Amino acid sequence: MISDMSFQEVRLLTDIVANLERMNGETDVRNMVLGDIAELMRAEFACSYVWDSKKKIFDDCFNLNLSEESVTRYRNYYQFHDPITFEMRRRVCSVASEVMPANEFYKTDYYQGHMEPEGLRHGINLYLFDQGKDIGDLRIWRSHKKENFSEREKLLLRVLEPHLCRGIMRQKQSQLDISCLTAREKDVAQLVGKGLTDREIANYLNIGFSTVRTHLNKSLAKLECANRAELAVRYGQCFQGVN
Repeated sequence: MISDMSFQEVRLLTDIVANLERMNGETDVRNMVLGDIAELMRAEFACSYVWDSKKKIFDDCFNLNLSEESVTRYRNYYQFHDPITFEMRRRVCSVASEVMPANEFYKTDYYQGHMEPEGLRHGINLYLFDQGKDIGDLRIWRSHKKENFSEREKLLLRVLEPHLCRGIMRQKQSQLDISCLTAREKDVAQLVGKGLTDREIANYLNIGFSTVRTHLNKSLAKLECANRAELAVRYGQCFQGVN
């Protein structure tokens, strides 16, 4: 049991977990739970981004009690001059003062130009991954009126981490269907799901081995699958919803 939790906070934690497991994939998970998690963290501010590895930016922002000016400043300038976020991301879950001493951080342009105008003082971040791929983060901040985050908050975020990952992945899977595949790509994906090798698929469809590989690679990319096993699962999940 995590110490220093009121009955209301225990109830809030169980409600957050239940809601995350109940979400059917059509709900924007990060947006729905951001406020409740901030309350559980006893924090006034929060935001959430997803790292886009192609564009090399943090994007797709949701925020709680932050101004649009703050979001714009971060998107256009401060994310490229951020002294702590990538170090916190390497640690998955950490308090800002663990990666840079507070007295140093408060002197940076990042803090003075971006955080301080919004009233942000103490931060804790959680980064979410699925098989090494970024699927979102939580950045939670307290004002100067409150104490810094502690092990209590880190433990709570670690408890929530697998439930958040599952909820986000259900959402992502619901957004991806096989209607984006060509007829031949569907044929190949279906045969992959039945366990056929590329040679067997080529013989079954009477097409070249290299053609099978082309269709397979395009299917993997379109459905954002890391390998053929994931493609088989994804195709099976989507199949009943496609005419």
